[in-house]
Amino acid sequence: MAEEGATLEYTPTWVVAVVCTVIVAISLFVERFLHYLGKFLKKKKQKPLFEALLKIKEGI
Repeated sequence: MAEEGATLEYTPTWVVAVVCTVIVAISLFVERFLHYLGKFLKKKKQKPLFEALLKIKEGI
């Protein structure tokens, strides 16, 4: 278990690097997923859903 009052200062560097890498990987995965979802919606001629997706992407 984590000690009470442990701060980032005493966290091993590799742990911080792993957490940052995971966050970046998830972000890239979501961005690629939204890109391919947009291509799929355009291919299926789902213009209202595609426009909604664009609005969501603007907010991110």
